[in-house]
Amino acid sequence: MKRLSEFFMTEVRKRSRQNTFLRMKVSRKKAADIAEAGDIITIGGLKDIQIGETLSSPENPVALPSIHVQQPTVRMTFGVNTSPFAGREGKWSTSRKLLERLKEELRHNISLRVEETDQKDVFLVSGRGELHLGILIETMRREGYEFQVSRPEAIIIENEDGEKFEPFEEVHIDVDSDYVGAVVEMLGQRRGQMTDMRNNPDTTVHLTFRIPTRGVYLVFVIVFFERDSRQGYFKQFLYW
Repeated sequence: MKRLSEFFMTEVRKRSRQNTFLRMKVSRKKAADIAEAGDIITIGGLKDIQIGETLSSPENPVALPSIHVQQPTVRMTFGVNTSPFAGREGKWSTSRKLLERLKEELRHNISLRVEETDQKDVFLVSGRGELHLGILIETMRREGYEFQVSRPEAIIIENEDGEKFEPFEEVHIDVDSDYVGAVVEMLGQRRGQMTDMRNNPDTTVHLTFRIPTRGVYLVFVIVFFERDSRQGYFKQFLYW
């Protein structure tokens, strides 16, 4: 590979020429004219490139298997702030600025989905969980964007036969032994199925559950941290 060489991008099916060519040497990036197999390089200047793109030779455009990104499991609406206190905090509060920022996020946040709605100033944003969307909201707030969001809701999908499916999570909880009963009861009320339970060396108990996403995000997290114990570790893995 040489500096200023041309590539064929297999996903968007177009050619583009890079104008920045850096090669890693020890722990620093240095300008280079050529790179060989095994080198770590940084290139720039390619237009319309997507994450997961294969850069190949224009003479032999063979693509590597594309990256499969799991579908979003939670969605919420982002809209212009219509409260009586609108315009007091952020400097970007119009629907145009909000949509531009969300579209910019799509360039590198591959799990995010943004859709326009019937309302011109409201957009439907879907992500891989409440934490995923929460980080985006906080980042935009710190950047000076002012907007309002709805409560998150789990995404229900329907196949060709009319069967409905909802996202489930594998939830891992480490909690003091005195509060195991309360946690098991809360998860059981939200269709949680315990798959593992074992004692930790530090007298806490490790619990593993399989539970619908809506049971975790919309109810359980709030109740869990409002309990008198306020002790525990909570993590989850998403899947359909």
